[in-house]
Amino acid sequence: MASCAHSGRERAQADSPGCASREDREVRLRGIQSAGLIPLDVREYEVSADGTVEPKDEWSAKARGKIERELLAGFQSRRIDVRKIRPQPDTAEELDELRLLNEAISLSADFPATQFDASVGPVGHLLDLYRVDALIFVWARGRLVTAGRQAAAAFVGPAESNAVQSRSLSWIDRVTCFG
Repeated sequence: MASCAHSGRERAQADSPGCASREDREVRLRGIQSAGLIPLDVREYEVSADGTVEPKDEWSAKARGKIERELLAGFQSRRIDVRKIRPQPDTAEELDELRLLNEAISLSADFPATQFDASVGPVGHLLDLYRVDALIFVWARGRLVTAGRQAAAAFVGPAESNAVQSRSLSWIDRVTCFG
């Protein structure tokens, strides 16, 4: 899988194929009639008084369901037919690599530049296989800090609060990754 990324400052020097600008996002969205929604990667955690981070499966499932319902409603309002994709055994690894790459790109998007563009290698074969114009990847991480942890943190340093640590919605079409 190939990828390329560059900041807005490098755009003038980087005219490589596949590194499309986010400036064309709205135009490209209008050209998408169908999209494949890859299973959402949403995880919620609880941070206890001693700093132990515990995955919360029930919270994660509820958050995943709410995000999916809202996404589907949003796509429907744009008249985009969204199909939930269940990765086939022969494409599961490749789709997981795309998900991981999207996560890495999203985490890097605000550092160090304010504009960040990225592209992945050819995905036309996946779009053809799943009969869609684009693939949609969603991931999020959130945490709930217990009152005990907030009190303990207040004594030793900056207060901790509940937060969505990170989240991303990315589209991959025949041209590039954008979101």
